[in-house]
Amino acid sequence: MLHSIQISNLQSHENTKLEFVPGLNVIVGPTDSGKTAIIRALKWLVWNRPQGDSIRSNWGGNTIVELQTDSNIIKRTKTNQSNEYVLDKTKFNAVGTNIPEEIQIALNLDEINLQQQLDSPFLLTSSPGEVAKHFNKVVHLDMIDKSMQSVQKWIREIEQDIKGKGNQIEQSKEELSQYFYLDEMEGKIIFLENIERRKIPLYQTKERISEILSQIDKIRKDIDKYSNLISLELQVNQILGFVSKKKQLDQDMVSLLFIADSLQHIKENKIKYNCLIKIEKLVNQIFLLVERRRKKEEERGELRSLISNIVKVKENLKIFKELLVKMEKKFHSSFPNGICPLCGAKV
Repeated sequence: MLHSIQISNLQSHENTKLEFVPGLNVIVGPTDSGKTAIIRALKWLVWNRPQGDSIRSNWGGNTIVELQTDSNIIKRTKTNQSNEYVLDKTKFNAVGTNIPEEIQIALNLDEINLQQQLDSPFLLTSSPGEVAKHFNKVVHLDMIDKSMQSVQKWIREIEQDIKGKGNQIEQSKEELSQYFYLDEMEGKIIFLENIERRKIPLYQTKERISEILSQIDKIRKDIDKYSNLISLELQVNQILGFVSKKKQLDQDMVSLLFIADSLQHIKENKIKYNCLIKIEKLVNQIFLLVERRRKKEEERGELRSLISNIVKVKENLKIFKELLVKMEKKFHSSFPNGICPLCGAKV
């Protein structure tokens, strides 16, 4: 409910304050006493009309209209530099013909709340359609219709998007079907890499074992060869000297053999890895295809999220339908016979 209005520097009102009472309020007074200017001040605050500076007083100063309601104090101020609304202590800029949504909610006024001297009686001269439109607006059926239209529009857009995404999914499936062998090939590559890693220590162990067996065989041959010369100390000592030299030479030979084996191993590895270098391009293509597959999986996750949003929209639609049923029941309970009490027309 409106409690009071304060008008400053607006047409003929320099500083005017009116107190309202519950129910119908009538402004009376002589001609040119500023009755119409009060209505203009209300319209200027509530609907941002008229535009421009025509409503401001000739003597200058800031034009202010302040309205006090049950819950809020709404003020509109226009100066030479600014044009703004104030809701309690919150400021909003008045741009063009737009009114801040917070101000509209706080005022909650319609044109039916203001009637001037020459206006026809409220609803008595209106057509049945206009009366019905008014009551639809009162019970917010027009908002429900707009909401339903918006929901239907969203559903159509989502269905079109789903259809397009479905085509993308089918196309992606066809593209993925061309690379069915990638998983199997990736497993084989990993298997070969594991075999290669195990092969190197086994090859080294084999070389050590072969070297030890070779030395054992040489020692046995030496024992058999020189067993009959034990009695010959001098010769044995000489032989031991030769053996010591031979041992050193054997060690050198073993080192040379190990180096030769290492060179042979390097040559074999070179031949083997030359084959791997040839398939480097194929492996890079495989990695590229794996990356594409990962992106397709991400797109599939986005589609799942979109489907979840559709389910939520359908649930909201169900809630709107239930609200519509409740509003229809409320409307029929207000007009049980379907007859307008004012004009007698069937609603």
